[in-house]
Amino acid sequence: MRTDDPAADFRPGEKHRACGAVIGAGGAVFFYAAAEFAECEDDDTIIELYAGALGVVFPPYDEDYGYVTLEAFLAGKPVITTTDAGGPNEFVVDRVNGRVTPPDPEAIGDAISDWHRDRIGAAAMGDAGFDRARTVTWAGVIDQLVGR
Repeated sequence: MRTDDPAADFRPGEKHRACGAVIGAGGAVFFYAAAEFAECEDDDTIIELYAGALGVVFPPYDEDYGYVTLEAFLAGKPVITTTDAGGPNEFVVDRVNGRVTPPDPEAIGDAISDWHRDRIGAAAMGDAGFDRARTVTWAGVIDQLVGR
């Protein structure tokens, strides 16, 4: 789908099968079901999707960790997530490296529209996300798990 305003295709009340979306730099919003994204035959396809994106929408409900968030950040892309997303909220700081919205399609659509209008700001959030993701190390994960 392609519109002048990508949020126009994100309507309140509609159920979207997708668990995430990649916002194409040209303004298109591509929704991907978790299984569809996971079934990509190779990493190159996923890398290509991230590379061509303005940002990534990842609004799961109570996700354990939020690996999609880190993948997006490592690709230099900001993330839109929701207040009830769980794990992604450990990484996404609203208006710093992404957006954290209420779990409402209209709020998510507004955040998409903001990025569409301010691509420089979206890119800066992506850069901040990259910086955040680089601080995540296995040693740090283990320290958190064992309470050090």
